[in-house]
Amino acid sequence: GALPFDQMRSAIEEWVRLDENRHRSWFQVGFLDELESRSASLERAPCHEPSRGWYIAGVVLALADRGRRVAIADLFDLFRDDLTRLLDDTHEACGHAAPAIFEALCETGRRAEALAIVAPAVVCRGGGKFLELLLYEFRDISDGASGTEIVAFAALLDHVVRAHEQAGLTPPPEFLWEAALLCAREHRRRGEFERAASLLDRIESSNHTSLGAREGIERGLLACRMRGGSETLLPPSSADFPAIVAVAATRREPSPGSAPTADRAPNSSGSTRPSGVAANLRSPSASTRANDARRP
Repeated sequence: GALPFDQMRSAIEEWVRLDENRHRSWFQVGFLDELESRSASLERAPCHEPSRGWYIAGVVLALADRGRRVAIADLFDLFRDDLTRLLDDTHEACGHAAPAIFEALCETGRRAEALAIVAPAVVCRGGGKFLELLLYEFRDISDGASGTEIVAFAALLDHVVRAHEQAGLTPPPEFLWEAALLCAREHRRRGEFERAASLLDRIESSNHTSLGAREGIERGLLACRMRGGSETLLPPSSADFPAIVAVAATRREPSPGSAPTADRAPNSSGSTRPSGVAANLRSPSASTRANDARRP
C-alpha cells in the first residue's frame, strides 16, 4: 500500500538534502505540502530559483489533481510573478505546470489573460495534453466571444505549429489538421480568404471522417469566397434545386472592368444587383409561392 504521509515526507526531505543541486526534488515537497494543506501561503517554498518554481509547480499539480482550479487561479493572483514564469517559458518546470494554470484561468473566465501570457514554446513542452487543451478551449469559443480573443487564439495556434517546427518536433497530425481548420475558419470569417487557403494548403488532407468533411466545407466556402453560411443562397423549395445548380454553374465573379453579366445587370443608379433568374430565386414569384402552397 501507499506510505503514510510522515514516511513520504521523511523520504522526500532526505532526497532534497542528498543533492541540493537537484532542484526538481522540490516538486515533490510542494505536491506533498498541498496534499497536507500546508501550501496556501507558500511559506515553506524556497526563496531561490529554480527550486522555488519547482515547489510551486508541485503545489499547482496537486491542486489540479484534486480539481481545485479556482484555487489555482487564486494562487495566480497571490503570486503572479511566480506563476507567470511557469506560463511564459522562463522556468524549466513550465511544461509540467503550465497546462494546469492555463486551464484554471480559462475555466474561471480569464481566457484572454491566459492567452496574453502563455508562450508557444511552453505549449510544446506541455506535450499532447496541452495541445488538446488548446483545441478544446478554441472549440469552446462561442460566436459572442470578442474578436480580439479569437484572433489571439488563432495566432497562438499558428505560433505553436511554428514553434514545433523550430524545435524539430512534429505535432500529432490530428492537432495540425484541426488547428489549421480552426484558424482557417476564423480567417475566412474575417474575409481573409487567401490566408485561410494557405493554412489549409500547408497540411495534407485528413483521412479522419469528421475532419475530412469539415475540410471539404472550408475549401468549398473559400472557393466561393464566402465568409459564412449566411451568405449561402438557399432554394425556396426542393423543386428549385435544378435552377439553383444551373445558375451556380454559370455565374462567375466579373473581372475588373468587364461588363456586368445578365445576373448582375446595372440598375438605374448604375449599381449592380441580382436580376433575372438569380433574382427570382432569391425572391420567388407569386406563381412559385402559389405552387408551393398547393404542395402537400
